[in-house]
Amino acid sequence: MRHGEEFEPDLTGLDLPSAEIAQAEAFNALRDLWDELAMEGFTDWTMELADERGEIILRLSVGALFPLTLPVS
Repeated sequence: MRHGEEFEPDLTGLDLPSAEIAQAEAFNALRDLWDELAMEGFTDWTMELADERGEIILRLSVGALFPLTLPVS
């Protein structure tokens, strides 16, 4: 997870067979974390996925994927 210059790596990680499966897993992880991320104000964070060489292959913007909706008054 990245927020500007702040970076929180997942030290465990997952070894997945393809970029498509990695993208689906990342999306599901963000969906599962959404409530926690929104409560903490982390909607402007980005999840980065890297390949086995450490090269970034995908960036998912938390706020773009799950925009906050406010009640209409």
